[in-house]
Amino acid sequence: MIPITAARVAELTSARLIGDGAMLVGPGVSIDSREVSPGALFAAITGSNNDGHEYVSQAVAAGAAAVLVEREVFSELGELVPVPQLLVPDVVNALTALARAVVAAAKGNGLKVLALTGSSGKTTTKDMLAQVLEPLGATVSPPNSLNNATGMPLTALRVGADTEFLVSEMGASHVGEIANYVTVAPPDAAAVLNVGLAHLGEFGSRERIAQAKAELVNDLAPTSWAVLNFDDPLVAGMAANTPARIAGFSVLNTDTDLSGLELWVRIKDLDSDAYGRPNFTLYGKTPTESFEFPVQLRFLGAHLVADAAAAAALALAVGVSAADVATGLNAALPRSRWRMEPHLLRTGTLLLNDAYNANPLSVRAALAVIKDMKAKRLQTGAPVRVTAVLGDMLELGAESAALHQSVGRQAAAAGVDTLLA
Repeated sequence: MIPITAARVAELTSARLIGDGAMLVGPGVSIDSREVSPGALFAAITGSNNDGHEYVSQAVAAGAAAVLVEREVFSELGELVPVPQLLVPDVVNALTALARAVVAAAKGNGLKVLALTGSSGKTTTKDMLAQVLEPLGATVSPPNSLNNATGMPLTALRVGADTEFLVSEMGASHVGEIANYVTVAPPDAAAVLNVGLAHLGEFGSRERIAQAKAELVNDLAPTSWAVLNFDDPLVAGMAANTPARIAGFSVLNTDTDLSGLELWVRIKDLDSDAYGRPNFTLYGKTPTESFEFPVQLRFLGAHLVADAAAAAALALAVGVSAADVATGLNAALPRSRWRMEPHLLRTGTLLLNDAYNANPLSVRAALAVIKDMKAKRLQTGAPVRVTAVLGDMLELGAESAALHQSVGRQAAAAGVDTLLA
């Protein structure tokens, strides 16, 4: 954020200010005392394992200019810590309010907000999209998977005076969560990637998950874009309830009719190399052009083609040319760890680390990559043996056992020789 006074931070967060209101705070905002930069605002969040208030002194020693707290904090000598303290009932809510004000001011100066959600593929899509936008203007996007109640506002608070694009990844574990995020960073273009079974135990059904994901597009401005995956019926159905302009992408079903949309993206001629990196032709239309470009992704897995199509549609929706989209996708590299991350061992074994998280949709996609890679290697006459090591998929509720059994059958069908579970 642009540095502002402690008094202004107090005003924006409805905080009670203790200390010098004229102190300049920013541009950094941190919830980790080890990552505090000089002048930063340190937010003392109370979590299940740690209480940020216990680290206020370390944050001040590292250069924090002010602290956002839920109770007064004293030094070891019994004195108030020597920086302004902003007292609020809830630090996370205060961070959210501050992020809302920062984004609103930046949008008044031309900031474009691009948001996305989905049961899987969010982080990869976000990484691809950021790399399409970065050559065109200063871009803020979340590192790794900062898509929750703290990560989303922290990302928004990185917006500065020169930021042209904010990419916001929005996850959800309950209904109403994404609706709140949308008030923080109202999107100019928002994409729903898919509705899977992640957090099924929390939501209870796919339809309930779809309700939560639809919050991203339900209240968009009529001039904004809702970017929808028309291969997923639950996502395609969201078009009926958004006032926004509709953009669509489809990579699976060639019979899906997108011709009536103002903006659409498809792929054809899909293939992959021996390492599972897909190549294809990206084509479609925008309100101003029709296009067709070759793309060779540097990411592993044919399932990521849908993520590339979503990233393309989002960028096109905010005015990026199709040529720049294709250039960005061809140059983009994986940024977030443990997502189909390849490691060639000294024995010659290829280890694919996809251990960041798991749900039935993402495991099925990973197994499809293994099946394709094994088939290509067998065509060369090389001996191939596949071992899969699969941990539990959590938060699946009453369907957990059946969904794990289904994954076991999928592993067999994919040609896995040994399954460790």
